[in-house]
Amino acid sequence: MGRTSRRRLRRRHRDLTARDVFGTPEAAEAGERLGRCVAVCQDYAERVFAALHQAPEAER
Repeated sequence: MGRTSRRRLRRRHRDLTARDVFGTPEAAEAGERLGRCVAVCQDYAERVFAALHQAPEAER
């Protein structure tokens, strides 16, 4: 998930939260899940970036 997709997802969540006039109990859980998903995606992206930019063993 790219940075733009994560931003869209957060924006969509923010918009939905703003429209939640009844204060559904699931809203807090959705926010927590979104945070965990973003963290996992960020970690994955960082590991992929690191793996792609490592020097091959022969060059070390």
